[in-house]
Amino acid sequence: MELGIHFIDFLPGDAAQLAPALLSTATAAEDIGATMFTLADHFFQMENVGRAEDPFLEGYSSLGYLAGRTTNITLALLVTGVTYRHPGLLAKTVTTLDVLAQGRSMFGIGAAWYEREHLALGVPYPPLRDRFEMLEETLQICQQMWSDNDGPYDGKHYQLAETICQPQPVRRPPILIGGGGEKKTLRLVAQIGMGTGAMAVVGGTVAIVAFTTLSGSSLVAIQGFASLGYIGVDVFTGFFAALINVRIAAPVVTGIALAATVGAGATAELGAMRISEEIDALEVMGIKSISYLVSTRIMAGLVVIVPLYAAAMIMSFLSPQIVTTILYGQTSGTYDHYFRTFLRADDVMWSFVEVIIIAALVMITHCYYGYYASGGPVGVGEAVGRSMRLSLVSVQVVTLFAALALYGVDPNFNLTV
Repeated sequence: MELGIHFIDFLPGDAAQLAPALLSTATAAEDIGATMFTLADHFFQMENVGRAEDPFLEGYSSLGYLAGRTTNITLALLVTGVTYRHPGLLAKTVTTLDVLAQGRSMFGIGAAWYEREHLALGVPYPPLRDRFEMLEETLQICQQMWSDNDGPYDGKHYQLAETICQPQPVRRPPILIGGGGEKKTLRLVAQIGMGTGAMAVVGGTVAIVAFTTLSGSSLVAIQGFASLGYIGVDVFTGFFAALINVRIAAPVVTGIALAATVGAGATAELGAMRISEEIDALEVMGIKSISYLVSTRIMAGLVVIVPLYAAAMIMSFLSPQIVTTILYGQTSGTYDHYFRTFLRADDVMWSFVEVIIIAALVMITHCYYGYYASGGPVGVGEAVGRSMRLSLVSVQVVTLFAALALYGVDPNFNLTV
């Protein structure tokens, strides 16, 4: 294991003491065996560390100072913002540091993120898609300048007539590509790519589906027992629960719960990535955003719906029995007889098929609205609202057409049984 020291706080900031404090820290790090000493590439203090007005020294000038006062430790900026320096000048700056440090430099670079600093100092702050393209071209330019090829470079953002860099670095600096801040670059590729955003809320969704199904099926039992009691056939409450819950109530409740939890979460997450240009960044990196972001969420929804609906079905079976036999005092034998008589295995199978179709429509709807969201945070909120409205309608429409297709001609039950 190796130890590195990252120095980012220059307080209390007395100009006469900044150089001694920086040097003493770097030499102390070297003395204890640390292998790397890094500074931040900023001109204002980061607001998650202190105030922008706090003292802060320019990175490469500071590393040049340390290069002549240290002997073993690797020096680097963690990490260079690609927007701050033209790539040709940046390659020359890093080369100079490496020569002065006798091969002890490392080249850290990222797409830059501190917008306030850019605006304050008049540094252009392009959209994230452009910054990723600039990052790619900068790496290409640096690698060309640290090679025998001193010919031209012609890119989308940068054009160099010559790429002369003499002297060459003592050792070609190792390259560290950084990503972080609010954009969470690593999360884009790993977490989002595996579809864990939707899966992360399954625990909460199970509880919501179970509770809403419990409540809905209990209401079916209460209303069924009371209504059938008016005509003297309350013994058919078990029949009522078996048909209504399996064919209508459980699919509707589960579909709505899925839309309100996993679906709405997918819309909000994809929308946030769209307005922050993270989706554009994935495209620039050559990652197919629909495959990584949309398809994975749809598949996760289809996988999750099976155990979710199994839990919903169990609750829709238990709650009417408890309400009817305990609250209303109907004998368990009577309830079980009619419930088991009219509970058909093919009804349960078609109910699962119906809810899988609902889940597919819900996830496609929510992912579509999230993926194409626009207009900032307000636009994301509007996308969630639109996707929820369409999902609620879709759930009812699928249930209606399923009932018509499966039971519209032949209801598949006989009350004379």
